[in-house]
Amino acid sequence: MVRAGSKTNGNGIKESREHRHWLAFSSLRGIGPKRFSLLLAYFGSAKTAWEASQKEWRQLGLGEVVVEEWQSQKNQFASQSVLIQLKNHRVKPVFLDQPDYPTGLKNLANPPFVIYLQGSLNWGERLIAVVGTRRMTSYGEQVTESLVTELVLAGVTVVSGLARGIDGVAHRAAIKAGGKTIGVLGSGHACFYPAENAQLSGRMVETGGAIVSEYPPETTPQPGFFPARNRLITALSRGVVVVEGGLKSGSLITARLAADQGKEVFAVPGPIFNPGSQGPAFLVQSGAKLVTKAADILEEFGWDQEARGLDSPNKPSYTIHEQQIIDFLQTGPVHVNLLARKLNWPVGEVTGLLTMMELKKIVLHMGSTSYRLNK
Repeated sequence: MVRAGSKTNGNGIKESREHRHWLAFSSLRGIGPKRFSLLLAYFGSAKTAWEASQKEWRQLGLGEVVVEEWQSQKNQFASQSVLIQLKNHRVKPVFLDQPDYPTGLKNLANPPFVIYLQGSLNWGERLIAVVGTRRMTSYGEQVTESLVTELVLAGVTVVSGLARGIDGVAHRAAIKAGGKTIGVLGSGHACFYPAENAQLSGRMVETGGAIVSEYPPETTPQPGFFPARNRLITALSRGVVVVEGGLKSGSLITARLAADQGKEVFAVPGPIFNPGSQGPAFLVQSGAKLVTKAADILEEFGWDQEARGLDSPNKPSYTIHEQQIIDFLQTGPVHVNLLARKLNWPVGEVTGLLTMMELKKIVLHMGSTSYRLNK
């Protein structure tokens, strides 16, 4: 039974009249969490704030241009259109004052007053963000696949931004390993960016994960939305792993947000001649923990690694590319250039992978850029 003052939309979602006004404010440009909180505190409810006059809005100290813009949008707003969007795109709104609103987001200084959700809220306690450059190298791809697979085997839910490059690899690797993964959008669900990851988002929902946005479904992506999106990625996660990224990349913005929120920051080393290695190197110099395997992350939180056989000394786990190098090194030391020719990989990428394998104590550097197995 639906209580008086409530309405069930076509998506089976029960919204009070007050929450319908929250949705209305969420649909207006220029009404972010901070301004909504101001309106709520001043007027006592979103319904009262929505019905207030322009004169009353000005009493909050808002500029004339802002008030005129809000009034113009309000006059064109149709509440039924938002409910239709939610139904058509199978999106559920979750409100800040509801018990199932994610705790991590509640801890933000200015949490979204509505989040729009596809999928499940059953994410578990172990959430780690894995982020990196859109212009990843094959080394970055290999490292991401390896780390995410190990994290999932330890019961971790992987969070990322569903962007091209490292983000997409992290989501796909989590699904492939049988885990859950959460994507946070810088747009509405119906205006997916990049478009090629829309199908991936469906797989994420099907496998128990979720797609989260603070924007109504038909909100188009804007440049400023993506830095704002990053604060949600870090808020949801216990820590953030940066795989590849330049000194001015979005990955470093995400790392700074994580540090500001008191979250752990982890960085994966890479070849020194790769511009994408500069960001992680800077983070390590600034105090981030260097990561070569999932155990480095799990140990930081005291999380059990043995439940599903991770890091068992009797069952070493290697990526496909690591195993290919191991196979070539079975007969003795091999020079990097020769390995690159045999594998048909760029020398820089072979060097980067060997550096990671050396840190993991799989291989030993013999000098003159030759390596052998660490037996």
